[in-house]
Order: sequence, then C-alpha cells, then structure tokens
Amino acid sequence: YGAFLEPELPARRLLGYPPYGRIVRFVWSGPVEARVAAAAKACMDALEPPPGARVFPPAPAILPRLRGKWRYSALARSDSRAALRRLVTSVLAGFEKAATPGVLLDVDVDPVDLL
Repeated sequence: YGAFLEPELPARRLLGYPPYGRIVRFVWSGPVEARVAAAAKACMDALEPPPGARVFPPAPAILPRLRGKWRYSALARSDSRAALRRLVTSVLAGFEKAATPGVLLDVDVDPVDLL
C-alpha cells in the first residue's frame, strides 16, 4: 500500500486529482455515433463553467464503442465540490433541453477509472 501511495500522492496533488481535487466524468452513449457526438457537443458548448472549474471538451471515449453503443466523454476538474455540483447541474439541464433521442448521459464523480 505504502509503495503505491509514495509516488502516487504527489502526482495526484500536482494534477488536482482525488483526494486533493475532484473530477467529474460525463459519458454520452447511444447506437448512432453522430447523435452521440452532437449531444455531447451541444451540452458542453452551451456550458458556462463556474469559477474554479476546468472543463475539457468531449471526445470519443477511450473505448469508443462498447456493447453496441458509441461513447463520447468529457472531464471536469476542480478543487471545489460546490463548483462541480453547479457544473453537473448545468450539464444535466443542457442534456434535458437537447433531448436527443436514443442518447444517454452518465455522470461519474471521482471515477475509479476513465475507460
């Protein structure tokens, strides 16, 4: 345990990863790649990130197709839980407003992995 933490914790502190910061991963998925990409882009393009939050644009997920569904993901990072909470609320509102048929959105706070 200690052999893992010794090099890992300084790297996490430098990057603002948990436990020193917070990350949220958004994953859009659906059977039609163009719809998934458009939904992800629409959600994130209309977003006004709260102060203290950094948002990375959507892109094909590391595993772009999984179980017959296309996947796009975006990350947001902040030291503030409140800023990320506001960000998640805004992304969900944008997703509901766009209402793209067949596209789902998953939100993962402090994800264990990014696959």
